[in-house]
Amino acid sequence: MLGLSSKGAVDRLLNAVVSFESRLRDAEAYVKEQQANIVKAADELSSRLASSVDPLIAEASRELEEAYNAEKAKVDEDLRRRLAEAEERLNKLAQQNREAAVQAVVEAVKKALSG
Repeated sequence: MLGLSSKGAVDRLLNAVVSFESRLRDAEAYVKEQQANIVKAADELSSRLASSVDPLIAEASRELEEAYNAEKAKVDEDLRRRLAEAEERLNKLAQQNREAAVQAVVEAVKKALSG
């Protein structure tokens, strides 16, 4: 009985890890997509502006970089938070599994001693 319960907990734990990794890859893809969009926007902007508007180009570039950095900071913070939450859940599941295993051993010893 303990084996099935532990297996279920381990399966849930593995599923949680797989799900987290999938969400992490999705977030990384989102960041890369946003980076590409920002680069594309900067390229389009610079191609439309003449060299006489260099100060405007510099300002737009600075604003795009600031916007990118702000978005990246949000995504990075969200990823850190998600990772911390996943680690907390994994640690909790591991502790529960340890407690269940210890209890099973105690019960097995009691049963063996009682004959």
